[in-house]
Amino acid sequence: MIEAWRILGVAVLHVALCWGVASAASMSDLRSQARAVAISPGSGGGSEEAALDRLGRIALDFLAAVEGNATGARETYEAIARPLEQSHDAHRAALGRLSQQVVDADGDMDALFESAVWLQHQALATQSLYYLNWLRYQGAQLYSGGKRRELLGKAVSGFAEFASAGGESPIVIESHLGRGLANMELDQVKWAIADFEAVVRAKSAAPERKRKARLALADAYIRAGRSGDALAASEKALASATTGDRARAQVTRARALLMAAASRSANKSRYQAQARDLLTTVKAGGGTWGRQADRILRAGLDNPQIWAGPKAQPPAPPPPSQWDETKRLAASGKYKKAIPRLERMIASKDTDDAKHRREAQYLLGVARFKTGADEKAAAAFDAVLAGKARAYYRDDAAYLRFKIKEKRYVADPTLERAPAYEDAIKEFLAEYPSHSAAPEVSYRLGEVRQRQDQCAAAMEAYADVKGDPAFELRAAFGSAQCAVKALERASEEAAPGGQGTAAAGSGSEDAVPEIGEEAATETGEATAALADPVAAREVADAALARFWALIAAHDAGDFGDAPVTEMSGRSALLSAYLAALAEPPDYEAAFTWVEGFEEKYPLLVDERPQVVKLRLAAAARLGRLDDVRTAAMQPSAAELDPAFLDHLSRRLLTASARQKARGKVEEAKAGKDAARLLAEHANASPHANDLSPGARYRLRSTLASLYEDAAEPERALALYRALLAEDADAVSARAGAARVLESTGRASEARGLWDEIATAPEGRTGWLEAHYQSARLSAALGEAARGCRLLDQVPEEMLSNTNSPTPRKIQELRRDMCRS
Repeated sequence: MIEAWRILGVAVLHVALCWGVASAASMSDLRSQARAVAISPGSGGGSEEAALDRLGRIALDFLAAVEGNATGARETYEAIARPLEQSHDAHRAALGRLSQQVVDADGDMDALFESAVWLQHQALATQSLYYLNWLRYQGAQLYSGGKRRELLGKAVSGFAEFASAGGESPIVIESHLGRGLANMELDQVKWAIADFEAVVRAKSAAPERKRKARLALADAYIRAGRSGDALAASEKALASATTGDRARAQVTRARALLMAAASRSANKSRYQAQARDLLTTVKAGGGTWGRQADRILRAGLDNPQIWAGPKAQPPAPPPPSQWDETKRLAASGKYKKAIPRLERMIASKDTDDAKHRREAQYLLGVARFKTGADEKAAAAFDAVLAGKARAYYRDDAAYLRFKIKEKRYVADPTLERAPAYEDAIKEFLAEYPSHSAAPEVSYRLGEVRQRQDQCAAAMEAYADVKGDPAFELRAAFGSAQCAVKALERASEEAAPGGQGTAAAGSGSEDAVPEIGEEAATETGEATAALADPVAAREVADAALARFWALIAAHDAGDFGDAPVTEMSGRSALLSAYLAALAEPPDYEAAFTWVEGFEEKYPLLVDERPQVVKLRLAAAARLGRLDDVRTAAMQPSAAELDPAFLDHLSRRLLTASARQKARGKVEEAKAGKDAARLLAEHANASPHANDLSPGARYRLRSTLASLYEDAAEPERALALYRALLAEDADAVSARAGAARVLESTGRASEARGLWDEIATAPEGRTGWLEAHYQSARLSAALGEAARGCRLLDQVPEEMLSNTNSPTPRKIQELRRDMCRS
């Protein structure tokens, strides 16, 4: 705990009690400031620490302003306290989960307490609790009845966390003072006295702390009826009083004197005279204390109910019984110590033990459950539930027994185990429909149905999950997954030949990317209610709308330990997928849903290929070639289906050519760059060999041409030669290699490749072009006669088509090179 205090800052320790200092901020201003603080409770890190610091400073301003400005104080208190409470509760819950994980694993608790994650949660919980303690103490003054006592009780517990650390650090001393003040409000005077005395005794306590403690201590002694102590303490309190609390100190001193006068007849007149003088002085000053002094004077100086007040301090509680001590051990998580005591009590024949036997069985079940002895825990819970009494713990015993059955199923979720688990779910919901865990159990039923590929039944179970935002959100997400799966299934069955939307990656021009395993790999028959694609689409849209509505309606802390970020990321992907499947497709929305996905959801690494696939498809359809290039550069693009990459690469080349024809040079370049990147990914894919031989040849040929166009001759040549190694008759590859060789100054080698094409049977593809290129290169190499002989092999009838560029070029070359 002490290590966590560093986050509070030294300045805070000297401000928290400075109430009454004038503050320019109104309650309305403070409310607005508190609501403007952006905080994600439980998120951790510097952003939450900074938000807590900002809320803390607003809390201090509130404490300074509230006494003189009660209008709107309750609303302001709630606006400040709520995010602090959410942060505190979130980090406390995280600490509890971390601790339980180590307990379940029978691990090293000391190592946990020294870990960075533990220390961060502890530090932020401590930071929020510090401000909450004083807020709750002062906020209690704004309420009455149960709410007031609740806030004071929380303040006492919170101050105790700091005060119990021992020592004389400023925060320990301050917390003793705060706990004492709260206990005074709760009429726990004896406990308050102990805290005030601790502050007064502390050698390192600041003078201001001691002054406040002395004054409160004098009041506590009076209320406890300790006349001698009250007389001495009130004299010291008055001697050290400041202008701000002098009137209170005078009234307190007068009360102590009147109490002493009632018990010491020899000094009665002197004490009463001194008290009258003090009260008269305070009355003349007016204000709250002046009115109180006037009431005491008018009631008479011999009236103890006026000057001392009722002896509200209850008698000291009796020492804890064996049962109380055993319950304390179980409540504090000391299960190994509690278990033997509980077992002895259950086996005891003693009448007093018999009164607690059923509850002891419940606590034994909890202790066994927490220590991993599930079978023994289940036996204890069975014993509790065998009784007819509706004790407070009966429902929880049933819930924990259900959790044991759940654990068995989760460890081995086979079809054989599923019926027993489902029976346990239905049994619990039937008997305890109002239990706080009912939303969780309802969710588990939907989870089982979803795992069994029963979409309609799963969504029906999910619809019953109400009352717990964490499981409502999980249920909404599960419904969205089921609905999208049903839509895919309905679309597949409705499409000709059974080829629907799930055929992504097949290379078809209008293919939409698959969503991935989370919603697209389960099998089974679609129910009649979801078999129609139009109806299934409406259900899917509604399910996702429900998920996003829940996100918008709640603070992050309301969802507890639900994996909100993960579910949000997957839901964004589902939303993008549905946008791409719309009629007509809404590619703009699809692109928006996955924009910035990697930064928003850094842990969803497995989903990145699908995100990139959707981004590529949407951007290509929108003609945003620069965005396509950016997406193609992402590493995840390399993991996509080579057929999809090849198809998109070819489409981009066409789009790039159109942009170039329109004079949009930069956009044309972006499209060509993207086409090359996608072709590279496809060619390097471990699944490239799954392409048909023709498609694979075309892919590599296109990529070689792109390298050639990008002035990367060696990479182009390597691909052309690889194609020739597989198919010696590949004319386009031989022609491409010849062009690259010539461009790199190897004209003789280039001519050799053209000669190989020229030796093919007359009229074959490339035969005429090869004669021209070989003759042209011969002239360049100083062998014009050789070139002319080659041109003479071309029949005249093949040169008659002057509309074709190659015959025309041959005729021109013959005139220039072979005139003689």
